[in-house]
Amino acid sequence: MSIKAENLSVEIGKKTLLKDVSFEAKSGEVTAILGANGAGKSTLLKTLCGELKLTNGEVYFEEKTLNNWQIDKLSKLRGVLPQSFELNFPFTVEEVTLLGRTPHIKFAESKKDFAIVEKALELVEASDLKDRFYPTLSGGERQRVQLARVLTQIWESEKDEARFLLLDEPTSSLDLAHQHLTLQTATDFADKNTTVITVLHDLNLASQYADKVLVLKKGKVFAFDSPKNVLNSRLIKEVFGIEVYITNHAKDFDVPLIVPMGKSKEKAFIAKV
Repeated sequence: MSIKAENLSVEIGKKTLLKDVSFEAKSGEVTAILGANGAGKSTLLKTLCGELKLTNGEVYFEEKTLNNWQIDKLSKLRGVLPQSFELNFPFTVEEVTLLGRTPHIKFAESKKDFAIVEKALELVEASDLKDRFYPTLSGGERQRVQLARVLTQIWESEKDEARFLLLDEPTSSLDLAHQHLTLQTATDFADKNTTVITVLHDLNLASQYADKVLVLKKGKVFAFDSPKNVLNSRLIKEVFGIEVYITNHAKDFDVPLIVPMGKSKEKAFIAKV
């Protein structure tokens, strides 16, 4: 049970965005995609969703290529949280969250659908926002509501089928507490027969919550293994261009804690006008 990428390449015009990317994200694990800006993280997530056309390679969900999945079937098992979700209509938070249940609704929303929405909003600590109009929310509140929407889509599955959760920078607008809540929620879903792939910028969040980290550099796989085996000062310097100090995390976490040392200061030359 997994999402598998085989030799994925994406070219737009003369520019190569991904080159021969191969990896497997397994059910029960959280896989974090890391890399500097422009490394291909969001591009990779979009190819896994089928949003971007591949120049080469195949994506497999449960050993079945994307083209061989029925859209209505996959939409009940796969939830995707994009970086941004524009919605300016005066929908309430409850109505926006309920959109996630669309693949499961045959004629009209049921009590069960509304109950799932209520539970999802509670899970992301947004129950108090239920009757608010979505456009009036802050960026962080919107991000939590969108996560709730995606979770309602894969809240349950028939016969305990495998589920898939793909998150593109799910913590970018969140405060510290909700960053951890979001990734703990992803971990909890992974524990319930779900393959979770998430794009992250914070290396310490990846270190603490990811089972595997996939590091991209210029569209290619630079490393893929556990955070403990991947996140070292040499790799971080080479990929992100910054010196870091690696120490042990709190005694309850057998993962590295990364302390940035800052970029080296260079003399700035100001041109005389």
